[in-house]
Amino acid sequence: MKRLVYDIEVCECKGTFWRPGYKISLSYNNVTDDARIICIAWKWEGEKKVYSDHWNRDQCDRGLVKRFLKVLHQADEIVGHNIVGFDNKWLRTRAIFHDFSMPPQLVNQDTLTMARSYFRFPSNRLDAIAKYLGVGKKIKVGYDLWHYVHLENNRKSLADMEDYCRHDVQVSETVWQHMMPYVPAKTHVGEIGSCPECGRWDDVIRSKKRRSVAGRNTVQFLCKKCPKYFTVAASKLT
Repeated sequence: MKRLVYDIEVCECKGTFWRPGYKISLSYNNVTDDARIICIAWKWEGEKKVYSDHWNRDQCDRGLVKRFLKVLHQADEIVGHNIVGFDNKWLRTRAIFHDFSMPPQLVNQDTLTMARSYFRFPSNRLDAIAKYLGVGKKIKVGYDLWHYVHLENNRKSLADMEDYCRHDVQVSETVWQHMMPYVPAKTHVGEIGSCPECGRWDDVIRSKKRRSVAGRNTVQFLCKKCPKYFTVAASKLT
């Protein structure tokens, strides 16, 4: 099982307008420069090294997207916070812009989706969840960082943004590892009857038996290593 934890940072669009203010409506005709991916950070679950890459000096993300897609294709599952609603969509949008292939379906372990579906945290923001669980916090940055990176093409600020992005990846992985025992597995790494998360079968205990409305018998197990609950059809155990 290869899980890829990743995060991206995106620049804003540039455009023309008469004056700023609230309730200002701008059409796409006002856009003079489309948003692009500034940098991507990633790591493989369980490994220490965090990688990162960024757009070129002309602020073109073509090479960045092409290089990262080669990494993405190696992953069995993708881990991140709001990767379904943000990171994957931006990556796919820039892939189609540059005419690069990208898998239409990804096995996502999105901690934002998990937070909304299985928990009731005070806030579903990554920083808030990490603080709630006592596993760290995000690096504080302001909009000025995006201003210096995008509008002034400042290389020092770009390096700072990569540091920020790499740190987000580490926080995302830690939050995911704490959530993992409490959410269903999406991929089974072992044989029937083994833990879907780690593949162990010699360190699991039977928790309870169940019978569905249709009359099918199932057995619930608990892996003592992960720890993770999982259910197996009784017919598969005979």
